[in-house]
Amino acid sequence: LGHAVFIRRGPRMFHVCLRTDRYPSRKEAVKQYAGLVCQLLPLIIFYGVVALYGVTMEMLEEHGWVYPNNGSIGPMGLWTTYSPADVDLNIVTNLLFSQDIVALVAMAILCTMLGALAITGRFPKGPDGDPAPDDPLDFNAELTTVGAASIFLGLTGGNLIFHKFSVIQLREDGGTHRIAVLTVASVAGSLFLFGFPIGSYVPKWFLGGLFMNTGWSFLKKTLLSYRYLAMFTWRGVRFISPQYGISTCCVVTALFYSPTTAIMVGMLLSIVLFLLDGMSTSPVSNVVDGKHVVSRTKRPWWEMSTLGKEGDRIRLLYLQGQLFFGSTLRLTANLEAAAAYDRIQFMILSFARVP
Repeated sequence: LGHAVFIRRGPRMFHVCLRTDRYPSRKEAVKQYAGLVCQLLPLIIFYGVVALYGVTMEMLEEHGWVYPNNGSIGPMGLWTTYSPADVDLNIVTNLLFSQDIVALVAMAILCTMLGALAITGRFPKGPDGDPAPDDPLDFNAELTTVGAASIFLGLTGGNLIFHKFSVIQLREDGGTHRIAVLTVASVAGSLFLFGFPIGSYVPKWFLGGLFMNTGWSFLKKTLLSYRYLAMFTWRGVRFISPQYGISTCCVVTALFYSPTTAIMVGMLLSIVLFLLDGMSTSPVSNVVDGKHVVSRTKRPWWEMSTLGKEGDRIRLLYLQGQLFFGSTLRLTANLEAAAAYDRIQFMILSFARVP
């Protein structure tokens, strides 16, 4: 708890102690490094005290301060230590269709999407030197990359991965240069190849503080998200967006039940809200004929004259919103109504407003 509080309150203390309001030149440096210092300083003090009193890692492990050092068999150890005859297919089948695997995969997808959204929300544009800084993030490519990396790690005895929120701190620290990215990749790659048991050197309280700080950030953003969500009016009374109710229900469900149940409840409520929103909104925003609308292409006068005479044989429908099976009946009814006139021979559907 103290570690989490220091992570959240420490940067503000640095701003006050270094008087960044009076010396603006220090503000950027404090912004970049104060958070990192607040995370690592308690760990440095802890191991300083451990070294001072001569406490060994075996003693820390025995008293539960760190996780046991189970060693590492390396990337190829999974294939050299075991044989196909050691595999119990019944256990594998039960694991593949268990709730734990579903929750693990759903959590990996959720963390990947949240990590990508957090990055794009904090940095709408690419960094300096990006050849296409305004290009939107391809979420399919992000999930594909994470999926391919998870398969590779699974084949080498690893586990599922997802986007790490430390990339936001890396971006804030100016870590967008190729050297910074190469350094991070080199450290992570060396740990993977040589199997250094870094997990046994990280105290449990340190991980607890990091997770508690992340959980508090999620909880705070979730409970205060109503400030940024659109509101709607019903019979003269303004209400918060139903999306806020979904996130709140997930938080409450996670308090009394398992994370898997909370994820399932959120997915179910999101699907219901999506269906209701799609069924309540008309799939057609506007209907015009060929006489009153033309394309941006510059046409000769004789074509324009023909459109003026025969344009009423064309109907242009502007579609909108999410089109799925729930909006099929309303869309079909709109198409039939638009084509009820005998002279209608051509129907043009515009999907410009369809996501």
